[in-house]
Amino acid sequence: MNRPQTFMPRVLLMLVLAIGPPAALALADDAAEQSRTWLSSLPDMRILIPRRSWLELVKFGRFGLETRLGTEWDSNEVSVTDQEDNKFERLAFTERMDLRGGAYVYDPRLLNLRLGVSLGFFQESFSSDEDSGDNDGNLLGFDAQAVFLESKPYTLRVFANRVKDTVTREFSGTSEVLIENMGGELALDALQFNSTLSYRRQQAEESLRHIEARTERAETRDVISFRGERQGAVSNIDMDYEYQEVRDEVDSRLSFVAQDASLYLRRYFGPYLEKDAQARFRVFSREGRFDNFTGKADGGLHTDHTDTLRSTFNYGFAFHDTESGDTSTHIASAGLQHRLWGSLKSSLLGFGSYASFESGDNLGYGGRGELGYSKRLPYDGRVNVDTSFSYRIDDQTQTRGEVSVFEEAHKIEDFERIFLSNEMVVLDSVFVTNGDGTVIYEEGRDYTLVEIDGLVALDRLPGGLLEDGQTIRVDYSFETAEDFEYSTAVLRTDLAFDYGWITVYLNRRVTGQDLLSGEGTAFLDDTENIVTGARLQWSDPRLTASLTAEYRSQDSKRSDFTAPVLRQALSWRALRTLTINFNANQTFAEFRAPDRETTTMLARVAARWRPRAFWDMEVFGGYLERKDDLASDETFIDTGVRVRIELGRLSIRPSFMVTNRQVGRGDSMRLRANLDIVRRFF
Repeated sequence: MNRPQTFMPRVLLMLVLAIGPPAALALADDAAEQSRTWLSSLPDMRILIPRRSWLELVKFGRFGLETRLGTEWDSNEVSVTDQEDNKFERLAFTERMDLRGGAYVYDPRLLNLRLGVSLGFFQESFSSDEDSGDNDGNLLGFDAQAVFLESKPYTLRVFANRVKDTVTREFSGTSEVLIENMGGELALDALQFNSTLSYRRQQAEESLRHIEARTERAETRDVISFRGERQGAVSNIDMDYEYQEVRDEVDSRLSFVAQDASLYLRRYFGPYLEKDAQARFRVFSREGRFDNFTGKADGGLHTDHTDTLRSTFNYGFAFHDTESGDTSTHIASAGLQHRLWGSLKSSLLGFGSYASFESGDNLGYGGRGELGYSKRLPYDGRVNVDTSFSYRIDDQTQTRGEVSVFEEAHKIEDFERIFLSNEMVVLDSVFVTNGDGTVIYEEGRDYTLVEIDGLVALDRLPGGLLEDGQTIRVDYSFETAEDFEYSTAVLRTDLAFDYGWITVYLNRRVTGQDLLSGEGTAFLDDTENIVTGARLQWSDPRLTASLTAEYRSQDSKRSDFTAPVLRQALSWRALRTLTINFNANQTFAEFRAPDRETTTMLARVAARWRPRAFWDMEVFGGYLERKDDLASDETFIDTGVRVRIELGRLSIRPSFMVTNRQVGRGDSMRLRANLDIVRRFF
């Protein structure tokens, strides 16, 4: 294999690390002085020598220098019954030196300069059952910016940065990442209106190696944005605009152009500023593989008539233009809120909506009432009671039985399955983006679709772009009856007795749907959800503990189950230098139609020992077990140790982790060891 010629740079880096940066800088100064002396003897080349007059205009600030040495070993072995084992092993070394500093020209209020430079190398060897090899290269990065007139109402910032790194993925394999940014930002503060105009070009490349597979990603993103705001005593204005052009160098189908503009207005008025008016406007368009145009406008007026009575009026309009057709929606509501004696609150709300589709329309209207009561009890207790009832009628008329859903929000929690809210989903219509619609996720690369008992769910794939904890939005269509009218009634009751050390609670929600006219009741459902339980809590300076026992049940034709749930939590400061944390929960669910039982058991424990201010060690372990009568059993065990040693400007951080995952007939064992050493010089 051809290796890059990195001998001389490595010699220089080893020289710096060996003799220390101060000595290396002294050698550099001596060499520079000798060069100036030699150049001064050449009259024709004096123009190349920097003149002292303009050098004195540049004033340097404090510089910082640190070196980083890292070692990582990763071994992953996958075995499946009746198949050959598959093993992947990787050993990597990184050496990096980071230099950062700043300067200003003439006066810090005129021009400020900030610069960070990262120079490094990496060496990697990997092997698997089918292949093996070595890889090495440089890790060059920088972060530079210049700020003009930083203290003025008009400030210009120009920046450029580059990051290159090798990252270990969550589920074995590594990613070689290169990200480059350049652009500028102009900030203006005039007439109490703060505004910022910016441009940024980002080039990103990623090469993911996972066992035998290798995936390439490369894109260029141009972003122009404007943001303005005015915060007044009685009024606020916020304006945002962003233009994005994304060019995917690997798969041109994922390239798109998006524009997003929004305006938010708010004003308080009236003799006592008791009236609050708000308005929001947003326009979003995307052109590419999936064209989409969305326009939204909503506003509201809230009026405090007395200290205990408030009225609310709200109206919203939304328009969606997609390949499947146009949809417009109008939503309006009006309500009253009243609070009596500070312990009894009540509200009444009337609402209506009208949606127009390519194939028909939908008219909905109804009302909701809420009542809440809170009262102190003897022995420092409190009882809270909340109940509400709503009734809604929907009348839908269509020439074909298909309804579109836009921007249905879901949150990713680890690798939990995400179910869409409606049955009979048209699989080809599913379209998944991030929270603001600027990133499109690909089926088969980022997620897969599965059908379970008439419902459609998304499964997150390891190695994809979806991340734990993020919010995604899903557009899709689902089939319904063509002409029908139905009602939905919802009764909710919440009751809780809270004494601090013990809390007993009951939550009940009953939903009933009835067909008033038309045919086709497959999508209608009557459901009853009940959650009841008790929680014990204890807290003192050294010990915090809680124990929760809960019972959940749902009676529905879509998902009918009962599930006892137990949760335990403990935080114990056993010694002045030792803290132990423990969390666990157990869920035992029994489903009907079809009959199946599932068991989920999760436990995590961590002990942190800090005998000295410079020494910190954490030992941790976790256990997850899932059993399902209709699916493969899954067991996940992880354990490890992390150590942090801070000796002045020297930081040493070793870690070791073992992970074992068993799914059905498959078994995966992964070992990871890391050692990071950081030395700060000044």
